[in-house]
Amino acid sequence: MAPKRVKSGTVTGAAATTANKTWESGLVAAPFEEDSWKADVSVVAGARPEDEDSVKALALAALQPARRLFSVITWDATLEKINELGNPKAKKPKEVPMFYEVMESAKAVLDSGEELPSHLLGKVVKFQLLAAKGTDLQRRAAEQRGAEEKGKGKARVSSPSKEKGGAATKPAGRGEKGKKGSDPPTPTKDTKLKRRGEGEESNKYIDDEPADGPQLYVLIVGFHQPQLVAVLDTLGVHVSSVISVSSESCGGPAGDSTPRDQAAEGEAMRKQTQLARFWKYLGPVLNSGPAQSRLWDVARLQYTVPEELPDPDRDNSDPTLALGMRVFEGVASLIYTCLDWRRQHLHYLSSLRLIKVPAVARGNAPSRQQSPAQASVRVDPQTSAPRRKPVPDQPAAAAPPVVATEVDMQHYRDLLDLIPPETVSVPLILHCLREQVVATQEQIPQPPA
Repeated sequence: MAPKRVKSGTVTGAAATTANKTWESGLVAAPFEEDSWKADVSVVAGARPEDEDSVKALALAALQPARRLFSVITWDATLEKINELGNPKAKKPKEVPMFYEVMESAKAVLDSGEELPSHLLGKVVKFQLLAAKGTDLQRRAAEQRGAEEKGKGKARVSSPSKEKGGAATKPAGRGEKGKKGSDPPTPTKDTKLKRRGEGEESNKYIDDEPADGPQLYVLIVGFHQPQLVAVLDTLGVHVSSVISVSSESCGGPAGDSTPRDQAAEGEAMRKQTQLARFWKYLGPVLNSGPAQSRLWDVARLQYTVPEELPDPDRDNSDPTLALGMRVFEGVASLIYTCLDWRRQHLHYLSSLRLIKVPAVARGNAPSRQQSPAQASVRVDPQTSAPRRKPVPDQPAAAAPPVVATEVDMQHYRDLLDLIPPETVSVPLILHCLREQVVATQEQIPQPPA
């Protein structure tokens, strides 16, 4: 009897396990950065629990159309996406993103009342990073198509109306009396004036990103797990910097708490414990990478929100958004400056030359040094013949150059003694060293002290 056929809508257990392994291995192996597309990923957290208000304002400002190359991933938005894509019974959108199965695994863990483990949290963050990359690539492709169509339209309008040797327009035939000829396109004049609605899309962006910078800047906000940076590094996502946001104001006076503050005291203590644990273990996590790991390249930055006086001329209808825009501007400038520092450091490493300094011997140490051939010959104190003859064909290793410690530094010291110590500089020290070398080589006699 032939076995029963499996229905097309059902999936066997082995097939489900295979599919689970397929999406997980695919998500781990999916490249985030490419040769033609780079990203700068920064983790932002408050230095204290009261600084989290500035971080939330930063996330709100980053969601506004201020800087087109910036994207933000928040913990609250992550929970919403987990509930949206992770519920197998809920209706999925028409275009489901790739590797959405990671949200189902995260949803199952959260429904059980447990916290997301670091390895699963890293996969959830990488899933959102890949989605942000796809959105940026689509935006760039749309802008390129729009620019090409605009260029074609200008070329079509500027071309002459006569084609193929300037043939004149044919007159209408007998059967074409009632038909109207197609109107020629209206020529457009090159002018700097803009029509209504034109240029509004570009004016709402600040566009202060450096031209030689990455294609996308991502801010990760609300994640207080120090192991997340290391997990993302194993998944192929390099975190460029970890930014600590603090404020100049120290908060309100102690002891002046309202009943609302007392009710939220437990939540505040929990946030304080998370932040203290994050900043305590962040350093050991960054120092735990192997020798060739990029965890050693993660920069720890700090931004202090300046306390700004109220401006009566400014529209303060939304003070949170105004605060967020100020924090956003400061954090963006800090990221741009860090890119310059990193570029200068890489240039320094590429220009670095290491020169081996000869060993310094003291006393009559050169006379006591023996070559490997001499060291292999041991003489019996009772017999003058050695036990084993050295191999004549084996060349003796060249002894390293030896520099004696007795160096004449009198001229060098005399020159430096003429200058106050607080005005001594590196070029001045190099000049004195050069004068001492010249005096030693030419054997210039020193004046008596």
